[in-house]
This record gives sequence, C-alpha cells and structure tokens, in this order.
Amino acid sequence: MLTFLRKIRKSLIDSGRSRKYLLYAIGEIGLVVIGILLALQINNWNENRKKQIAEQESIDKFVLLLEIDSILFSQYLQSLDTYKVIYDELFEMIVNGNKEVDLVNPEFIRAGVAYFPVTIDYNQEITSQISNDSVRDKVIKYFHIEKRVNVGFEEFKTVIKDRMRIFLAQKEIHDLAKWYTTIEDPRTQFINREDLITLSKDGQFQQLLLEASIKLRYFESLLEDLLEYNNYLRDFLSGQKKGE
Repeated sequence: MLTFLRKIRKSLIDSGRSRKYLLYAIGEIGLVVIGILLALQINNWNENRKKQIAEQESIDKFVLLLEIDSILFSQYLQSLDTYKVIYDELFEMIVNGNKEVDLVNPEFIRAGVAYFPVTIDYNQEITSQISNDSVRDKVIKYFHIEKRVNVGFEEFKTVIKDRMRIFLAQKEIHDLAKWYTTIEDPRTQFINREDLITLSKDGQFQQLLLEASIKLRYFESLLEDLLEYNNYLRDFLSGQKKGE
C-alpha cells in the first residue's frame, strides 16, 4: 500500500502538477491521521475490554466469598441458638424460680462463638475494581454492615472472655479433675450443674448473665441482618452478570 502511494506521489511530482500533489499530500496525511485514530480506538477498546474482564472476575470471586460467608454465618447463628438455651434456662430459674430446668450443657455459660468472615479482607480490592457506581454503593453498604457486626462480636467476646470466664474462675466453679480425666471427650462437662444453680443466686453473676445475654442477642441481630443482605447482594450481582 505504501509502495503504491509513493509511486503516485513520484508521478505527480515528475509531471509538475503541484496542485494535485498538494491535494494528494493532504489526503495522505488524512489517511495517516485516520489510521492513528483507528489504532488508538482499537487500543482503547482492548484496554476497556481487559478492564471489564478483570472487573467481572473480581465480582465472580466476591460472589463466591459471599456464598462461603453465608454458610459460615448460618453456622454461627446455630451456635448462638445453642448458647442461648443455657441463658434462657438460668433466667427461668432466677426470675421464675423454676428448679426443673435441664441445664444440659452448663459449660456453655463460658462459651464464645467464632466470627471470621472471609470477605473482610477483600474490601478495597473489590470496591476499586467496580466501575458502576450503583453496584459499588451496594458492595460498600455490605462492608459497612459487616463492620457493625464485628463491633457486636467484639462486645460479646469481651463479656465472655474478659469477664464471665474470669468470674467463674474466681468462684472456682471449674471441675479441674473432670476436665483432665475426660479431656479427649469434646462433650466434657467441667462445670457441674448443681454448682451453676448455686452460683445463679449470686447477684453479681446475675448482672453478668444479663450483660452477656444482651450482647449475645445484639450480635445475633446484627449477624442476621448481615446474612439477609449477603443473600440479597449475591442474587443482585449474579443477576447483573446474567443481564449483560
């Protein structure tokens, strides 16, 4: 193509037709400019396509992490339901004077709960990849809710770890011999039911039990909200992909 154009240019120059040569030169420059613009356009299209692919890959990864979190949150809520039983049974004894409660798992009075969302470290990476403002706002909202849940979790953990367990140890309610003789059994009960019933009459324990129950239910409520939004966001992001 270039060789052909050079021949035309040489022919015009040799024939002395300067006006036609000038028009030709302008046309040639125009073709070069158009070629450059087309190349830039194609390059920009390729770059935008790469960004779109990278964005979708990040969203797909985030949806997968959300699904894992959804499973974990459901498990955490099941654990909280289990722990609430001992709280409710003790309140039944303290408030209503019911001596017939089971207290099947008295050691749950000192039990905490795990909370390790896998999306928590993915905040900046995913939000920086999303180009759509509406989608990004929904993702940011999820992380805001997640932060509130973390606050609720830390409050509950503090009551159990720094107050309840220390209080129980000070009251010497743990059965050391029973713990070491059955340490391999995950069902080991190292707090005696009768000892816990006796301790339930202690005013300081009652106040601590109330505080732990409040923090547990607050954490539970926040976690339920997060799980609900988790399910919504997964459906929304999956729907966005199908709608492309």
